[in-house]
Amino acid sequence: MWIIISAIGAEICPHWIKLRMSSEEKRKSKLYFFENYEIPGIVGCIDGTHVRMVKPSEDESLFYNRKGTFSMNAMIVSKPTPFSLPGSCHDAFIWNLSGARQFFLNQYEDGDRNSWLLGDSGYGLELFLMTPYRDVSVGTKEHKFNKKHTLTRSIIERTIGVLKSSF
Repeated sequence: MWIIISAIGAEICPHWIKLRMSSEEKRKSKLYFFENYEIPGIVGCIDGTHVRMVKPSEDESLFYNRKGTFSMNAMIVSKPTPFSLPGSCHDAFIWNLSGARQFFLNQYEDGDRNSWLLGDSGYGLELFLMTPYRDVSVGTKEHKFNKKHTLTRSIIERTIGVLKSSF
């Protein structure tokens, strides 16, 4: 099964997955997120979603997820950009293995200090990935940020919904 996943990642994904954004695309994305959600510097959102599958004949425990079904966990970044691993894998685990994380890390190391992704609390805070504050009190600045963060991230939830309804 891992050979198939590796083949998909190596052969198919490079033809369909494009993480690069021109300066103009970044500018437009940041403007859109700021005008609509009032958070500066956002170029996209990230989340994982389970894609159900038939019980595999090998390594079935790897694909048995916390919801009691067999699945692949696909990572979606901003626009539909899938990267899949077995359903037992956590979103943060997939993110840490993905080329997308390395891409954004490279962008940061190359001097882009004003572009961020938004991720839910399942991801770790990084220099280019904003996550919500934990355990905040209602009415605080942190609580207000979390509300805007959740509203902004709803774009990825809608994207996942559209993708899933297509199949």
